[in-house]
Amino acid sequence: MSEPTDDPPREGAGEDVGTESAPAIAEPVASIEVAPSPNQFPPPEPLAPSPNQFPPPDDILPPAADLQEAVGAPTRRRRDPEPVLDPDDPVPPKNRRVQMIAALSLFGGLAIVALIFLGRANSDRYLLVCSTDRVTPEQGRSFPPWGSHPLAGPAWKPIALPANAECTERETDSLAELEKLYLDQLVDRASTTLTSKTLLDKQGSGSSLDHVTDELTQALLLARSPERRDQRKEIERLQGDVTYWRATLRLRDAQAALIDAAKQFDAAAAQRPRHVTDADAWASYLRKLTDELHAGPNGEPSAPASVPQSVEGPHAPAGSALPVEPPPSEAPPPVDAGLPTGGVLL
Repeated sequence: MSEPTDDPPREGAGEDVGTESAPAIAEPVASIEVAPSPNQFPPPEPLAPSPNQFPPPDDILPPAADLQEAVGAPTRRRRDPEPVLDPDDPVPPKNRRVQMIAALSLFGGLAIVALIFLGRANSDRYLLVCSTDRVTPEQGRSFPPWGSHPLAGPAWKPIALPANAECTERETDSLAELEKLYLDQLVDRASTTLTSKTLLDKQGSGSSLDHVTDELTQALLLARSPERRDQRKEIERLQGDVTYWRATLRLRDAQAALIDAAKQFDAAAAQRPRHVTDADAWASYLRKLTDELHAGPNGEPSAPASVPQSVEGPHAPAGSALPVEPPPSEAPPPVDAGLPTGGVLL
């Protein structure tokens, strides 16, 4: 017996078969057509589009529309890939702008540092500035780093200068040196005013002494350090000169008052007073006293001024006082050689 095999039949293998096997031909199945029933509805015809209808979705959104853009959501910008730089190409504008900003920042920083250093250097300058009527101590400005400004404080008030006064501008980098220069300027101006020959002849000499007093007080503020003790003593001596000249002004006013009193005594003697008879004697005495005051303690007294003679009545010599004639019923009062008995006191 032969075993069955799974190999497919080869061509020509059926030649030894008695009958030929014909291939099976599939017969087509006849299609069954169903006639339409007269009771059925005809198929609906397509409606023509109305112009009022909405356009199709393809007309609302563009073909490339994105859903995020349609709903209004923010979208990230897509960065285009940076082109590869060619070393032979010029510098791109973006890099040039960055370099320009960096250069300006560096220049601004250097300018600020330079202004700070210049301001510190300029603030170390101290000056004595002369103008037409005053001398002013000034210090260099720190900002802006040029020019100068007057120093503040009672010790640095400007010094008034007359029209013919000399003034030399000075500059130093030490505040102590400026104090010394300004102190010397104050003492020099006060000494010049106090030694003026026309100090008491000037109109408003009292105001001049007041000005000198202010200058010396200002000088004392600058002479407070121990190393300027000698200058402080000199300033105090100058203050003594101011007191002396103030007393001289009072004496001058007293002399003017005595001269005016002598004129009034002359006028009284000319009117022949009823109860007093020594008006002309007091006029002569006051003129003599005025001459002695004018000569001073070291001068020789001048001759007494002539006393105008009245028409009637006794005339007393200069320097003597006569009593007023008492009533007949009363005893004569004692004679006072220093003061008259007429009730006139000096």
